[in-house]
Amino acid sequence: MSQHIDMPRWQVELQRLHKQNSVLVVSGNIKDSVPFSVDGAAQSLTNDLRLALYAALCSEDVGPYAVVALLDQIDGLVFADEVIGAPDGTEPMRVQFGRLADNSQTDPAGGGRRGRPTTNDGSLLATLAQARAALRQTAVPCAIIVDRAAEACGPASSLSAQEREAYLQVLRCAVEAQTAPIASAGADAPTRRLQNLLLLVADRINDLPAFLWHDNAFVGRIELTRPKRDERRRFFERAFGSDMTEAVSVTEIVDLTDGLQWRDLRCVRDVVQGAVAKWTSDREMPKPRAKSLVNGVKFGRADSEWDAVDLDRLVHAEEHLTKRVKGQPAAVRAGGDMLRRATLGLAGAQQSSPTRPRGVLFFAGPTGTGKTELARAIAELVFGTDDALLRFDMSEFNVAHAEARLVGAPPGYVGFEGGGQLTEAMLANPFRVVLFDEIEKAHPAILDKLLQMVDDGRLTDGKGQTVYFSEAIILFTSNAGVYERDADGKMKIGADGRPLLRVDPTIHSDYDTIRDRVRAGVEDYFRFELQRPELLGKIGLNNIIVFNFVTEAVMREILVDKMLPAVGQRVKEETGVDLVVADEVVEQLVKTAGRDISLGGRAVGKLVEDAVVSPATRALFYGVASAAATSSSEVHDVHSATRSTLAGARLTITGLVPPSADNGYSWDIEHRLEPGSAERHSTIDEPLDAVTP
Repeated sequence: MSQHIDMPRWQVELQRLHKQNSVLVVSGNIKDSVPFSVDGAAQSLTNDLRLALYAALCSEDVGPYAVVALLDQIDGLVFADEVIGAPDGTEPMRVQFGRLADNSQTDPAGGGRRGRPTTNDGSLLATLAQARAALRQTAVPCAIIVDRAAEACGPASSLSAQEREAYLQVLRCAVEAQTAPIASAGADAPTRRLQNLLLLVADRINDLPAFLWHDNAFVGRIELTRPKRDERRRFFERAFGSDMTEAVSVTEIVDLTDGLQWRDLRCVRDVVQGAVAKWTSDREMPKPRAKSLVNGVKFGRADSEWDAVDLDRLVHAEEHLTKRVKGQPAAVRAGGDMLRRATLGLAGAQQSSPTRPRGVLFFAGPTGTGKTELARAIAELVFGTDDALLRFDMSEFNVAHAEARLVGAPPGYVGFEGGGQLTEAMLANPFRVVLFDEIEKAHPAILDKLLQMVDDGRLTDGKGQTVYFSEAIILFTSNAGVYERDADGKMKIGADGRPLLRVDPTIHSDYDTIRDRVRAGVEDYFRFELQRPELLGKIGLNNIIVFNFVTEAVMREILVDKMLPAVGQRVKEETGVDLVVADEVVEQLVKTAGRDISLGGRAVGKLVEDAVVSPATRALFYGVASAAATSSSEVHDVHSATRSTLAGARLTITGLVPPSADNGYSWDIEHRLEPGSAERHSTIDEPLDAVTP
């Protein structure tokens, strides 16, 4: 019964626990292929856990047990020798079990009254009663396996009287099970005794009622886990040998397969062996790439969208990003550097972790400074569309149970079938930019889950599926560090009713000061408010990118390069009117928005809507109404009438009229609405100046 180096972990535990426990719960990764080893031989993989248990219990590493039977809901009692065979001349296990289960063969010293089947119809209770009798005997060592115990005996959450009786039978087995001698190899050989065993196979130990296993010295636990690093290394070294190391790196494949199941490893082995065989026969082919081969198993596709990223766009990434995000050179540079690292596969190179996401950044800074827009720009730059951005507003996840919306509800809970919003989206397309907006508003328990994703590059959803993030970019945005907070973590409010800023644009004008103060505030948030400094360590202080305030110069750039051209294009597309905004109007907008730059670019957008779009819309409507008043035709479709009436016209905004009592406390414009060219057959006969209703 010596332990050899190639013995799987679960067999090592079986070898140890069968000496001290009479009931063993086998749980965990039971729906996977199972490694096993018999009497010092190299490991093998089987798709059937039952076969591995048969082999282990019948081997000299553990026993051998003279009788090994498995209770299956479909096939009833199935004995090991009927599946894996037995030495010639050995009495069939079924015959031995029938004799052992006879009450007359039980040891009266085994404890209490002799067990009798409560039914005689071959039901579960009857079989458990027979097993109880077999475990109490002292003639030969006996091991009984109950497959899918929670399904066979009933779920722990709701037990019928009969199901409860079945578990009580198991409890009696635990107490009453005896030891029995192993058949000696010779007359002089020392007699060794084995503990009769009952093994319960379940997905999770919590699927079984707690009264069965909690604080019960008779019950031990064997956990089947996904393959650890040393197990993966031995598996691939055996599979590839020394001949394949020229083509692929075993170490790289071991790193890339972290989190995969045993059955997945077999697929990786077959894929790699096939690719190496092709390359060996034709050395002019490109050498196989380990990551592409493993991704073919992980994601169902060997090609990576990262390989299709346009090189020129990456070289000039900052130029492309700046077209959408103004006034944030530090953030744009950080985004460009991160994308180049991600494309070359160098993200996390210093940590030797190829399973981490392609990139992780934490955008911090004042509101309205372009944090979310930069995330959209990164998605468009890499994957060609803003739709590649998967955004979650974390203010919607401020309670602990909201985690189920991200990764899916556990089995038996409402919403289990639908899966999680995050995990289902990543399973459908692992090549994404994932944005967690305003992360400080999420419940801390959810933050733990997300940072596990950052650290390990994977999550397990409610269905037990592993979801990988190794091909994704993970972005967080936060206002943490910008506002002063009290001891309870709430924002302090000033005398004017506004939140007090930790960084004040009227005092802290240079970016270095703003960056240092915001970063210090983010550190305080993790250390003192959350009291979880280790979470900050997982993100990395250098990955905290601070956004600057939107200055008046940047506001002017936003207006001239982005917002006003966008408004003009929309007006042209919808009405056929050319919109012209005078320089004086732009300066007036900048001056108005710049009164409080702490509100950021979002305030500029709201101002454009209030001071330009709404008054321009009124002017266009009045223009259509004025033209319709001189026309004999009746207007039914306002949109069509606008295009037919104003097509080719020019609306020039020459000034802004601030809100006052005279204009209903809304913005107004000074403007000219000029008719289009004769070729457009405009129905406007002369310029229409500021028309009032």
